[in-house]
Amino acid sequence: MARVPSAVAPRYKDLAVRGEKVQGVFQTSRSWTLLTDRALYCGDPLERVRRADITGIEFDRAGSGTGTMLFLSGSEPIARIDFSAVERPVLARLEKAFQPRKKVVRLFVDRDAWAPGETVSGTVEVDWPRSSPVRGIRVGLVGTEETSVTVSDGESSNTTRELDFQIAEEWILFGGERVGWSRAAGEALRAIFRKTNYPELEAGRHRFPFEIKLPEDALPSYAGTHAEVKYRLYTVVDVPLGFDRVFEGVLAVVEPRETTVVPVSFVSDQPAKGLLKPITADLRMGFQISPVDYHYGENLKVRLRVENRSGKRIRAARINLSAVEAARAGNYNRQKRSDLRSFTLKFSQPDAESQDYAFDIAIPAWPVPFVGRYSRVDLWLSATLDIARAMNTTLDVPLEIR
Repeated sequence: MARVPSAVAPRYKDLAVRGEKVQGVFQTSRSWTLLTDRALYCGDPLERVRRADITGIEFDRAGSGTGTMLFLSGSEPIARIDFSAVERPVLARLEKAFQPRKKVVRLFVDRDAWAPGETVSGTVEVDWPRSSPVRGIRVGLVGTEETSVTVSDGESSNTTRELDFQIAEEWILFGGERVGWSRAAGEALRAIFRKTNYPELEAGRHRFPFEIKLPEDALPSYAGTHAEVKYRLYTVVDVPLGFDRVFEGVLAVVEPRETTVVPVSFVSDQPAKGLLKPITADLRMGFQISPVDYHYGENLKVRLRVENRSGKRIRAARINLSAVEAARAGNYNRQKRSDLRSFTLKFSQPDAESQDYAFDIAIPAWPVPFVGRYSRVDLWLSATLDIARAMNTTLDVPLEIR
């Protein structure tokens, strides 16, 4: 059971009836919205609307701008929630709670994953119980890059977010386009005197093929600590003055098909000097990375060379492939490093003056490196030398993908 936020708890207690159970709590930049098993609470201050009185919702689930969720009782608007673009997915969950349980619309795509610039293809299937008017049947795709940073001072916390849209569009499969809340409210009033002029969807099973072209520069799907890139694919049967039938899914976007690892020859000179010279190895070490196609299932081709000028024994190298997430939200920056692949390369002759080892390391399925407006993900290859009676030494090199 969801908890009532302290900011609205006194008002909720004044309005709620005995035994009422909170099922969902939704926060927008303007106010809180609570959903219980008996009522909807929204507005500032909260107002109570019985769920039994709500017969329809008008909601803009696409687009990249602000919007409004309008609740209807018959032909009368009874509640309204204004929201910003970043809050649209939050209220989509609220709308879902009101939808009829029987699923009459489904969405199928032809592949599991798609690359930037490719055309997503699939089919929308609608099992319509009886002939009735609909505004339209549409399929939509909303892709977003979002960052969030939470800062706490010990007594309270504040979360700052940034949002950038990769795509936010709807395509008509039957009927017409969506309408705004003001037009929906006008239709509600006019419906008192005459029927709405929308096409009839006949009873039965209907199939609508669709194609959606992804932007050439679409970012890959990603879910990290402070950054997320996600694509929400949905289809909606837009019912005037009623509850829409909606099916939502996630679209996986992967790396571009023509992507390669840029060849690298990197050498680092690390002399022993200063007060730490007795416990520091005098080294020259480097990576040579060969060009390969950057795709899951391929292997990075790497050569590690170490020149030991100190005479110290180098027993092994710990090889690590890491992902580094950098995110910005407002004036805050955060970074997170995660290990993806790691293994130990044991040196057969620890006392040798030079070490030269070639190895492969598997390209991970996730994450795909990217540079967005508010976030980026880079891959780094590192080798940490295990040196007897000395401090370990690390070589860290970024992978460049094109």
